[in-house]
Amino acid sequence: MKHKILLFITLLAPLAAHAQSCIVDDALWLQPRTGVIIRDNTDIAPCMNAMLTGEKMKIIYADTDDASIHANELRQWLLALGLPAANITLNKTNTTDSIRLENYHD
Repeated sequence: MKHKILLFITLLAPLAAHAQSCIVDDALWLQPRTGVIIRDNTDIAPCMNAMLTGEKMKIIYADTDDASIHANELRQWLLALGLPAANITLNKTNTTDSIRLENYHD
């Protein structure tokens, strides 16, 4: 299963031509989540795909308990999908915005 998910993400790699910023819809947290739900989420797929070109990812979240829990859960799902742990960081912010993913180069 993990290989199928990585293959799917690999096939989408050409779509990741430049740095991405992706907003995670708050509705994601209102439903049960699985690897397939995360993988197929059109809001965050561009940011996942950008990591296949060597970019790193910041998960930027509000300074609240719920946002912290959601950001950590999302990071764990991304790791379960095969994205490298060393390239995904969590960044707390003082805003109340939805979770945002940002890709960047070192």
